[in-house]
Formats: sequence, structure tokens, C-alpha cells
Amino acid sequence: MPALAASAVTVLDTWVEGGPNGKRHVCKRLTLNLVAQGGPTNNISAAVLGFARMIDCSAACDAASGDIYISAISPDGLFLLFNDPSNAANTPADQTDVVTLTVRGIA
Repeated sequence: MPALAASAVTVLDTWVEGGPNGKRHVCKRLTLNLVAQGGPTNNISAAVLGFARMIDCSAACDAASGDIYISAISPDGLFLLFNDPSNAANTPADQTDVVTLTVRGIA
């Protein structure tokens, strides 16, 4: 599968965070419809989620099945990665699921 498309992203809520004079962090509660995405090759880019760069994210949860995925931002802030829960090394891997998570970044 290719990288995640914008059509597979649903924005549930958006807000800004920061000091009283500089609200620079945009936060989004998102639902992602993953079809073999989230690993290093079939990526989830900051741009498709509406960010120039991401800085933080929550774990991702599938409310229907109860599956929880550890998610992380790549060191450069350009990609969202998911772990492979079946791999003891917790390496990034593509996932197929509908998940909800919160991502914070710079728009």
C-alpha cells in the first residue's frame, strides 16, 4: 500500500496550545483508516495530517476491537509511526485498523 491519503483522515477536534502570547502548537484528535500504513515505507506524513512538523502524539486506540498501538513521531517530526505489537523488539510496522489518537505539532 502507498502512504496514507488525506481521505483516510478524519479530524474530530482541533485546538491550540501555548503561552498567552504565542499559541504555536496545534493539537488534533484524529481518526485514521489505516490499510497497511504506519511503518517506515508506507508512511503517515505530517503534511497529510495537516502539520508542517509533529512534536508529540498519544497512543492510538481502535474503539471497536480495543486494540492499542504505541505510536511515535519520527526524529525529524515528519512521520507518524506505529509499533508492531506482535514483535518483541517493538519495531515500526504497517498496521491495518481504524484508530483514534491525538497529535500535536506546528501547522
